[in-house]
Amino acid sequence: MRRSTLSLALLAGALVSAGCGTPGGSQAVIEPQADQALRAMCKTVGSAKAFRFRVSALIDEGPPGGPMTHATRETQVLVRRPDAMAAQTRSQDGQWLLRYRGKTLSLWREDRNEYATIQVPPTIDKMLDFLFEQYGLTVPLADLEFPDPYRALTENVQTGAYLGLHSVGQRPCHHLLFTQKNVDWQVWIDAGEKPLPLKVVITRKNEPGQPQHTAELGDWDLAPATPDSAFELTVPAGAKAVDMAELRSEKGQ
Repeated sequence: MRRSTLSLALLAGALVSAGCGTPGGSQAVIEPQADQALRAMCKTVGSAKAFRFRVSALIDEGPPGGPMTHATRETQVLVRRPDAMAAQTRSQDGQWLLRYRGKTLSLWREDRNEYATIQVPPTIDKMLDFLFEQYGLTVPLADLEFPDPYRALTENVQTGAYLGLHSVGQRPCHHLLFTQKNVDWQVWIDAGEKPLPLKVVITRKNEPGQPQHTAELGDWDLAPATPDSAFELTVPAGAKAVDMAELRSEKGQ
């Protein structure tokens, strides 16, 4: 199994995992205050039977050794444990929709009006692992959607530090820094009654220019409406059914 720590891949443009560290959770050196804050956040998210959140991401992109540009992406994620999830992403690459319920997952790509439907494992965690292992696909902040977010987040961590109380907007947050083999990631956790993640920064420290992914998380709802229809794809008019591999490919390249 391969989990991607706080993956910011948004189903378009960056379909590879951000976390590439070697397993090291059991040997990780995490400061007690950082561990306490992370565990509280993971308990809040992990105990929710359903939740919804929004991700506003700013992503460094560019050819190896070339100039970096910023790409922006907006994603809405809805989760109903143990076996339903929906995600919608809008970016300069277009719009992507993911719908998963039970053993069926569908993905629609707006710019080509194409969609793919595949059979997947019957739980969110196994489905996410299957998508990565079979297709290299990840979804926004996938680790939060696992039944044990703490284990998923710390699986590849080497060190963890508490950096203090720093604000995101008007909200005081616990600011934490974690290091892995190839990435460092920071998370700002609301210091109020509900310790939810409000901001994440991932630095790919071993790549040229050390590109960063920055995401602000908002519109958290830990008791959203979750009708079955929210996890089923309504195929747009004229959409063409294709294989998942073809849906992911960049035609003409």
